[in-house]
Amino acid sequence: MVQLIQDFDKEVKIVKASESAVTVYFGVEIRIDLHQKVKALMTYLENKQFPWLVEVIPAFSSVTILYNPFQTPGTCSPSDYVCQKLKDCIMALKKEDNQKVRTVTIPVCYGGSFGPDLSIVAKHNQLSPEEVIDIHSSGEYLVYMVGFAPGFPYLGGMSNRIATPRKEQLEWKYQKDQ
Repeated sequence: MVQLIQDFDKEVKIVKASESAVTVYFGVEIRIDLHQKVKALMTYLENKQFPWLVEVIPAFSSVTILYNPFQTPGTCSPSDYVCQKLKDCIMALKKEDNQKVRTVTIPVCYGGSFGPDLSIVAKHNQLSPEEVIDIHSSGEYLVYMVGFAPGFPYLGGMSNRIATPRKEQLEWKYQKDQ
């Protein structure tokens, strides 16, 4: 089941993901404006505290809503009911709701054992290590989502000037307990 609705300036897809989950797609690209819509819907749903709402899971440009089908009124199928409620929520959103952001400053250590890839990034981009640090530390980054590893954020906004391909072989360094 795919339902389409108009949102602001783009088409939004609401797709049944399972018998107790629906995903709302604001697009398929990683873009700040789409993610702002994800965050706005997430905040709206969490503030409404619908009895059927179990969990809201944001991603780059979509949000998955887990629901309890036994908490819907039974006047239609649970997925149809939740999809209609989501349509209503999306239509109620205002673009200005997306402007509330919190800035967090994170201290960073560069080079040495804290940043062993600094010289690799500098060499790949034909920059000095100091230039890499200046470019990286002058940016503002958006947390698009918290990923599969607990507390691991997926950030956007890094300058292409310091973009570097992934390593072919990951290095796992850890210190044994004494």
